[in-house]
Amino acid sequence: MTNTYIGRITHLTRYPVKSMAGESLQRAPIAPYGLYGDRSHALIDNEKEGWDSFITARQYPQMLGYTASLPDSGGTEAAFPPVRITAPDGRQLEWTDDLIQELGGFPKRSISLRSHRPDSKELLAVDAGGLLLITNRSLRRIEERLGQPVDPRRFRANILIELDDAADEDEYAWVGSRLHLPDGTVLEVVEPCERCMLVTLDPDTHERNNAVLLAVKDVMDLKFGVYATVIQTGELSVGDKLYMEKAAAASS
Repeated sequence: MTNTYIGRITHLTRYPVKSMAGESLQRAPIAPYGLYGDRSHALIDNEKEGWDSFITARQYPQMLGYTASLPDSGGTEAAFPPVRITAPDGRQLEWTDDLIQELGGFPKRSISLRSHRPDSKELLAVDAGGLLLITNRSLRRIEERLGQPVDPRRFRANILIELDDAADEDEYAWVGSRLHLPDGTVLEVVEPCERCMLVTLDPDTHERNNAVLLAVKDVMDLKFGVYATVIQTGELSVGDKLYMEKAAAASS
């Protein structure tokens, strides 16, 4: 079986706390749910259920000013290593209830902190798939529509891929296909990512620019990037080449 080279990884980002700023990585272990520790922590509205229970930067943009990271070691099979949170002024914070007050207290809401286990059977606090992938080609299309550069951090992807010039398909044609990496890691693309108001927030100033979401709507019908699930675990590194196994071959 011959897999087709489509491009290489140029950025890896992990978000240990849902809706906080993430950490840029040179390499990252891949667990059954996605990047090890990604969205392993979240703030929860105790009066709501399901996805509506997550506290996110859509309602509280100040969350983007706090950067979450995980140390390279210290975790166990039962628990992730202690998450590190850096405030906008550089203060180091811990994952305790004091963080709720730090972020503004959320008046009239009952808020709690949730931490998943590394062996969780759930997708932690991620969305439709364990990994979110975007490409430089799609980013360029949005930039051309806006007439200015767009910070890829707006899209909170785990993997940014630089497509090979010879790759004739964008990532939206990958649904149902598999991506193979040099160490044996295998991902399966499951669906496009439908975008919301979160992409309008500047990652640094937290100011809203609705033109970004309008551009995504005009150019890509509100789809930007794709979700992928993990078929075979391993480790990803910046610079890794990706090879495509088309859907028909994957199902044979």
